[in-house]
Amino acid sequence: MTDAMTKRISKVLISGVLISSFFILLGIIMTIKQNNFTFNQSEYTFSHLINGLFQIDSKAYLMMGIFILILTPIIRLLGMLVQFIIEKNTLYVAISTIVLVVLVISFFMGITH
Repeated sequence: MTDAMTKRISKVLISGVLISSFFILLGIIMTIKQNNFTFNQSEYTFSHLINGLFQIDSKAYLMMGIFILILTPIIRLLGMLVQFIIEKNTLYVAISTIVLVVLVISFFMGITH
């Protein structure tokens, strides 16, 4: 993998952590300010999350931060997969694809339970 690609992947990870931290910190501050410490995770679908961001709901900001944090390594994996395809490195393309398939299956299994 090239140095330029390594730097881009590093920037993706750092950006994801910073953006995630911003949303989580904002959600914590809003929770304290609103004095609303109850949270039922099962009531939050993705559409609730997006609507909650527009409605300035502290729980939505916390969930968005967690969502971005979880999404960051997946985006990194996709970037690496593209780079391996460009480099025609079939072994790492296969490994990255398997990892991505496992992540997608786990994601959908988590949604249904």
